[in-house]
Amino acid sequence: MFFPSFDSLNLVTAALLAVGTQALFFLFAAVFKTDKVTDLSYSLGFIIMAVLLLAGRRPAFPLQVALAAMIVVWGLRLGGYLLI
Repeated sequence: MFFPSFDSLNLVTAALLAVGTQALFFLFAAVFKTDKVTDLSYSLGFIIMAVLLLAGRRPAFPLQVALAAMIVVWGLRLGGYLLI
């Protein structure tokens, strides 16, 4: 993955990726005039940020891995619920 040297905690990278994800889903929703995918993008944003921020931590502590795993599980549950 590309992590800029000025962003040692990968916060800028995660934020840009989350905003990009939201913008992509917004464009899809605007073009097709539907709001069905918007809720799914929220949970996907949380999952992307948790995984990206964890990937930038070397070494990752067990508590960080557990917290990221809980966020991913919660995001999948939320996304599944909102999609159905």
